[in-house]
Parts: sequence; structure tokens; C-alpha cells
Amino acid sequence: MDDLERDIAEAIGDKETLEQALENVMPLLDDPGKKAYLGLVGMVLPFDEDFSLWMLRSGKEVLSVLDDEDARKQALETVVSMGKSKWSVVAAIFRQLPHFSDMEQELPTRWFSYCSTISDVDQDAAIEFIVASPELLEVLDTEGFDSWASLGVEIARKSWKAAKEYFKASPEVIKRIDVSDMDQWARLGIQLIESAPELKARHKASSMLAQGADAGKGRKLDLAVQYFKSAPQILGRLSIKDLRKWVEAGMQEEHGESGKSSAFFSLHTGKSRKTVDHLVKGLELKDAHVVLSSYAEALAGEKVLLRSSALFYKDLPGLSRYISITDGQRVFLPSKITIFDDNELNFKVFKLMLTHELAHIEHGTFDIGAEDISRLNDFGDPGLAYTILEFLEDERIDYLVGLQYPGIERDRQLILKNYIDSQPDDAKAMSVFESLSFGDLRTDVPKEGCNALLVKVLRDAAWRVRDESVKARDVLDIALRVWPQEAEMAPQKAYDAVVF
Repeated sequence: MDDLERDIAEAIGDKETLEQALENVMPLLDDPGKKAYLGLVGMVLPFDEDFSLWMLRSGKEVLSVLDDEDARKQALETVVSMGKSKWSVVAAIFRQLPHFSDMEQELPTRWFSYCSTISDVDQDAAIEFIVASPELLEVLDTEGFDSWASLGVEIARKSWKAAKEYFKASPEVIKRIDVSDMDQWARLGIQLIESAPELKARHKASSMLAQGADAGKGRKLDLAVQYFKSAPQILGRLSIKDLRKWVEAGMQEEHGESGKSSAFFSLHTGKSRKTVDHLVKGLELKDAHVVLSSYAEALAGEKVLLRSSALFYKDLPGLSRYISITDGQRVFLPSKITIFDDNELNFKVFKLMLTHELAHIEHGTFDIGAEDISRLNDFGDPGLAYTILEFLEDERIDYLVGLQYPGIERDRQLILKNYIDSQPDDAKAMSVFESLSFGDLRTDVPKEGCNALLVKVLRDAAWRVRDESVKARDVLDIALRVWPQEAEMAPQKAYDAVVF
């Protein structure tokens, strides 16, 4: 046992724990790697004994995330080189490392580098990056994660305060915007850092009132800090395009000690909030909630809890803006409908969605249990089989709603017509399911690029479910009969025919 091992054993008062830890990690590390591992434990031990003990007991599992010996050694040497002053960053890194277990092996190595680079600028910003990383990894692909992290490094080098807020806001922001818009959101913040005006120093360096190392120096307004802080609130309501307009409006505010521009980006001024309201496109759920709640109660005969789809799809950002759903008790609707410029039509969309979801409850969709649905697993592609079931059950529900509420059916036809008419010609290509849902089932459906057999069997099945006597379990049986016919297609053709 060398001096470092003896020092650690003496500090933790448990020689056996250390020996067991070394025995566990020896297959994973060469001698330099072992030295770096002990260096890590010893470096953090005086500041966070719990982490050091955890690292000893869990070292094998944590380090196994990194596939090869060189990667483990490099990671350990990187964090040890960060020094004792960054012990909190080091501890945070290894606490989060298990989240990279299913990632390509080069990513954890790059992640260590990002952590080190950001911590060189500011430790708090680095910790926010580390904490946010697992949630971003669930949503972004490798390229997207690297882009997010690289932009964070760029922001940190320009303003550590802004970087801290950028990382802190990212998990919430990504739930509210398309992944492809993350880059634009970050670059708007960079633009604010670069264009923020510099205020003159309040006092000369020689003044008795001047304090600190920056005494007598001007300072830049922290507009980007406020921008990133406000982002989760704003991006729930504005598109990236409209966010840019809001930023431009904020830059027109007076810059000075009065702080009007800073207050604007903090959403602390009436003008800022009014600008957001003015830029909001479509109809927001909060503005229609009272009317929709009364409507739902009238249909259901009891109070119905209406919530935003963002709560239901919190782990699947993006879906909440387009999809309504029910869990059998509550109804989840998009937080905003922006399909049409006419908010009367947008309200009809809300009303149609709500009626459809309530009909699922009324007409027994939830009579199909998990055990019933598990029957779909017996087929070659359970995902496609489930899509067929979902399509047919929606067709049944739409048919029953049309019989029960002719006015709603007229609204549905009006919505579909206006939606299709509003789409450019090059955007009108639809999946088989969309074609059958949007079109009249009595007529031929455009088959360009679609498999004729799939079109035929789905059309026939859709006709069978459009019957008052058909129940949810009957729909499942029909879907199970559809699948063997669909499976006659070559697997690749089945995928080509369905656009999800």
C-alpha cells in the first residue's frame, strides 16, 4: 500500500472498503488509471466525504460507463487536473456519468471536456451544465447535444452569468420548442450579449466610492441573463420567429441605470408583457378554458378536469403542441392552437378535440385493457399494429360523435377543408391514415407512393367500425384481423406506406 492509499484509508477509517474498491476497479484501470482514481478520491475527500465513499463503493459501475481503459484514464486525469478548488464540479460530473451508459463512447469523453472547459470560466455554470445534461440527452441526438453544449461554451466565454441561466433554462425550454429551434434560441442570447450596451462607470477609479477590481470600469448590461431566465415562460407562448421580434422590441428600450431594457427582458414591464401578448399567434387554452370547461361539464354531466398536454407529454417535448389525449378521467389539450389565422376556427379545433376525447370515455375506449393490447405483440411489428388499432378506434369515435352531434361533425368537415386548403401544394402529401381520415371513405383515396393493399384493407376495416353496434373490443378484433393481411406486404413496403 503506497502513501496515497494509506492516507485515504486513514482518512475514511476503513481499510477494507479501500481494498475492496481497488480490487473492483483493477480490471478496468492500468497503473496510471489507478493512480488517477485514487487521486480523485483523495482530492475530494476533505470536502465531500460522502462522494469519496460513494466513488469507492460504486467506482466499478461508474467507470464501466466508459468502454475502454484509455477513456477511463483520460477522464480521471481530466478531473484530477481540474484541482481541489473545483471539487464540487468533479463530484457532480461523476454523479451524472451513469446517464451516459447507453451513449456512443466518444460522447462521454467530449462531455468531460465540455465540463472542464466551462468550469475554467465558472464553476456554477459548469454545475448547471452537468445537472441539465441528462434531461437534454433524453431528447437530443448526439449531434444535437454537441451543438447545445458547444453553444453553451461559446456563451460562457462571453458571459458566465448568461451561460449559467442558459443551462438552467434548457430542460424547460426544450419541452416548449422544436429541437431544431434550440440553436436559434441560443444564438439570440449570444446576439444580446454582443450587442448589449456598455454603461459608464458610476465613479472614477480614484473616487472613494469606487470599489473592487473593476472600479472605474464600465459594465455591460446583462440582457442575455434576463433573456435566458424568461425563456421558459415566453417560449410556451411564442414561436422562435416571434421571439426574435420580442428581442428586437426589447433592444429598442432605453438602456441605462433606469434598467428599462433589463426589466423588459425580465418580463417586469407592462410593455414587455403586452408585446408578448401581441405576438402570440392562435388561441391559447388559458383564454378558452372557462368556456371549454362549461362545455365539457354539459357534455359529460359532471365537472371534467382540463389540463395542458404539456403535462401529459412532459417527457416527449413537441407532441404537446399538436395532440389531445385523455387518461379516462382528465382531458389534456394543446396549450395553444395555431392552425388558423381565424381564432374562431381555432376555437372549433379546441371544441372538436375536447368532444372527441370525452367520447373516448363515454363510448368505452378504456374497456380495452393492457392485457388486451398485449395481443398486438404477437405480430411482426407491434408498433404498426397499434397504430392501426388507434386509427380504427378514432374512426369509430368520430363516427359516433357525428351521429350524436351533427353540428360538431359539420365543424369537423369545415376544419378539415380549411386545413387542407391552407397547405401549400408541396405540403399536401399525407400518410395512408391521414388520407383515409381526411377523405371521404366512399371515394378512392390518392394512392401515390402508398401500398394499394394497405389502403384497401384499412378502408374496409374503417367501414366496419363505423357502426353504432361496434364496441372498442370489436375494434381490437378487427385490427387483429387487418394485421395478417397487411403483413402480406414486404416489411419495407409496409414502412414506406406509412408516414408517422
